[in-house]
Amino acid sequence: MYNTVDPTQRHLYTRPAHISERLWNQAELDNPDPLNCAPVPILGFDNLLKRIKAQQEHAEKYNKYTDDLRAQLKEMDKHTRATEEKLEKCRHEHVQLFHALVKVMRDIELLQNYGKPLQREEMQLAMMLKKLQTLLDSPGQYKARLNDAVSLQRVQKETQPPPSSLLSPQDLQRLYEFMDKQRQGLEHLTNMINDDLADIQLIKETWRR
Repeated sequence: MYNTVDPTQRHLYTRPAHISERLWNQAELDNPDPLNCAPVPILGFDNLLKRIKAQQEHAEKYNKYTDDLRAQLKEMDKHTRATEEKLEKCRHEHVQLFHALVKVMRDIELLQNYGKPLQREEMQLAMMLKKLQTLLDSPGQYKARLNDAVSLQRVQKETQPPPSSLLSPQDLQRLYEFMDKQRQGLEHLTNMINDDLADIQLIKETWRR
């Protein structure tokens, strides 16, 4: 049997006089943790029963401690979920209050400037909105121009005459990379414009509210 001891006092646990050196050395060799455990001789059945009983009590003590920890963790998890629900509710209310505040501020600004002539910045903004409105009213025309540009580039690439024999393989590779970058740029521009049209539509719907 082995007892857990203080590592700083481990050297004090030496072989008892009534234990043979062979048995003690074998116990030291079988020690699962020589730095923190020391062999303890058990003599007689009564001592063995006491040892087993002490180990059972120690195990029950740790089991109770483990059960208490589980109960505490369960309660903490319950409080955590409740707190997260409250935080989510607060976030939702905050967003609602923010939108309500923006609406009130917009109404106040409209009332304050009611009947006043438009300022220079406001006139510029009105012109920009008018242009955006025109673009929204005829998005097909804008997309058609872009598609024409992409088609023209594709046709030019397909109808390009064969390269001159004076061009080296390196020149041909650079030319191919340049034209491929042009194609990627046009595709990227197409995607950006489509995204911008979607954003403009969203802005239009927001202003209508």
